[in-house]
Amino acid sequence: MSKRPPQRPATRGPAPADDRLSAVHLDPDAAGGVSTGDAPVVAAQGDGPVATSREELMELLGGLRRQGGLDVADEAAILRRYDGLVLELRAEKAKLEVEFRDRLARDGEVDTRAWLAEAAEALGRRQGEQMRQLVQTIPGLSPGAAA
Repeated sequence: MSKRPPQRPATRGPAPADDRLSAVHLDPDAAGGVSTGDAPVVAAQGDGPVATSREELMELLGGLRRQGGLDVADEAAILRRYDGLVLELRAEKAKLEVEFRDRLARDGEVDTRAWLAEAAEALGRRQGEQMRQLVQTIPGLSPGAAA
């Protein structure tokens, strides 16, 4: 596996099973989750397997491991990186919430909502790209992998 996620990321700790990342079918334009907390999806490119939560990602990775396409260390590294992305998303959403309140008081609702739409889109794009990079490290899910 040439593009392996880091074995020991800076952020640790498991995320609850209901946490989800802003990467709807690897579509970074899915920024609506910032204000609503909607559940995005993690998927391989095309019509491949889809995981809508950490629990489903664990099942997907477990299946790959049982088929011999992934070893335990790689599975653990992928889950750690996923957890790190979830923690980063939570922190970014918290910052947006604080900034939203400040801007609402200062600039009014129309301007603040316009700012939030742009900020949410940017966050969705960043998270989508990070998730895309993570998915590309998974054997069998990365582009060009044998079906």
